[in-house]
Amino acid sequence: MNETAGESQADDAGRLERLESQIIGSALGGDPETTELALHLMHTKQFDQGEELLTQGEVGEEFLVVTEGTVIVEDESHSEIARLGPGSVLGEIALLHGSPISATVRALSPVHVLFCGADEFEQILETGELLDELEAVAETRLGSNWSRSVPSIPYTLRTGALVDLRPLMQADEERLIRFDSQLSEHSRRLRFLTGTKLTAGLVRYLIEIDQRRHIAWVATDESGELVAIARAIRLREEPEAAEFAIAVRDDWQGHGLGMLLFGVLGSAASALGVRSFIAHALWENTAMLAMLAHLDAEVAHEDPGVFISHSRLPHAPSELEPLVQQIMASRELQ
Repeated sequence: MNETAGESQADDAGRLERLESQIIGSALGGDPETTELALHLMHTKQFDQGEELLTQGEVGEEFLVVTEGTVIVEDESHSEIARLGPGSVLGEIALLHGSPISATVRALSPVHVLFCGADEFEQILETGELLDELEAVAETRLGSNWSRSVPSIPYTLRTGALVDLRPLMQADEERLIRFDSQLSEHSRRLRFLTGTKLTAGLVRYLIEIDQRRHIAWVATDESGELVAIARAIRLREEPEAAEFAIAVRDDWQGHGLGMLLFGVLGSAASALGVRSFIAHALWENTAMLAMLAHLDAEVAHEDPGVFISHSRLPHAPSELEPLVQQIMASRELQ
């Protein structure tokens, strides 16, 4: 080997080491001590395109961090649930909870990972605040796994239109993007208080939810497309209260769908221990004000053009409430 070639390989190795350090640091919360220990304890492994990194139902024995390439997460029918890239952690639920692997993970391209066994994983958890961060990731994935298993509830609106009601799934990502693209500028402003359009980061925030702290239900039409979304996010400082928001696609407004989904969201949140709702909305959002009037909500000026409301929880129609609460109780038992 000539000197130039040797220097080139050394440079490549150095760049790879720095890249792995950056990815591990980001994936594990940025704590220098945790990053250093993880790099010491973890080993590299490569998977060819199509090869399985994790197999659903098997005993979880490894913790992995993707450092290069893309993987797909599949359910039992081999349908794609999600695509993950560098910085994504895998296998943490099985190791944290002592449960079988919940979904198959397959390499969509050649994939490089850093991995370690259960004993090394325990050592890494003892440093920094990684356990709390991985528990949050695990909760989100458990919520995603749970929402895929929940049956939808068919319902006929007062206008005769048919919808299915169910929790939002991570697999709804493309449907969520299409839903947003079909909102008018007016509806988008009512939804976000500005004309904000979805960014990749905002999509992740809206779709990667745990269905405990961040609860979301949707209505779909007969083709499976999203026509309305209602979500409630519990306040960290007051977990019995949650901030809610509702959006209905323009061509589905006027069917009573917003009020229906508002009640479904209230019943779902109630099953998880939420006792009151808060909302921040524009005064021009007359549909929201009408819904709040049914609850005798306290409504007050907050900012120019914006009000804040405090209300008790609404409830789904009597024929729906026990079904919704039964579904949410199954999430609480996980």
